Amino acid sequence: MLSCLQEARRKKLTAGVIASGGQLAREARKHRVPSFIFDPTYNPSGQPRIGTGYTMACLYLVLRQTVLRGGRIEDLFYAARHSAIDVGQPLALARETLGQSFIIISAEHLTGNGHILSNQLNETAKVFAPHFKLPELNHHLLEGLGSLKKHAKAWLALFLDSSLYDPQIQKRLRVTRSVFQKQGIRALSIRVSGTRLEQALTMLMYSSWFSYYQGILLGFDPASIPWVDYFKQHVKR
Repeated sequence: MLSCLQEARRKKLTAGVIASGGQLAREARKHRVPSFIFDPTYNPSGQPRIGTGYTMACLYLVLRQTVLRGGRIEDLFYAARHSAIDVGQPLALARETLGQSFIIISAEHLTGNGHILSNQLNETAKVFAPHFKLPELNHHLLEGLGSLKKHAKAWLALFLDSSLYDPQIQKRLRVTRSVFQKQGIRALSIRVSGTRLEQALTMLMYSSWFSYYQGILLGFDPASIPWVDYFKQHVKR
């Protein structure tokens, strides 16, 4: 992020900063770059993967005050008030899938959620969980599944599903799921309701709880990231 800000200033581009503090906030203040600096009171873990709500809200406010001013856009805060989950559901799924590695598959408005879930499972639960998106994965991933056959029981394909996907994407999802099953890899779907924005927010809450429960049930500290810390320490040398 610091490199991006420096490059933007060198090229004299219009830039904005969203940060919870640190060097990025100091650079923004020093060079008078427009910025949202927030206090992550409701993210006591201090981990960015759990503070996505802050960055979403800040980005929403930036867009509403600039390029989307006066345009029709779903209200983020209204959607947030109407997005909720029963935390027992991600707990039940965590228990059902404990010990698995995941292949996360998403599409359209839930593509960002697929990336976030992959991140959260990797860091919070310490579980290997690569993310792929429809329809792009249909052109390559299906042919690579054969190498997993010997270890198929260790893998689970987790589809982020929505009735609001384009009908052709829904068809692709169904056929893709059948391909995984024919290859001996179990497939499950997480399905949420509401508008596209409400679904994205609900899925964000679901994935946060799901990865948290996975980590707890596996005996890990969800906030700890020892290998990322190791990497950062050695890169800085």
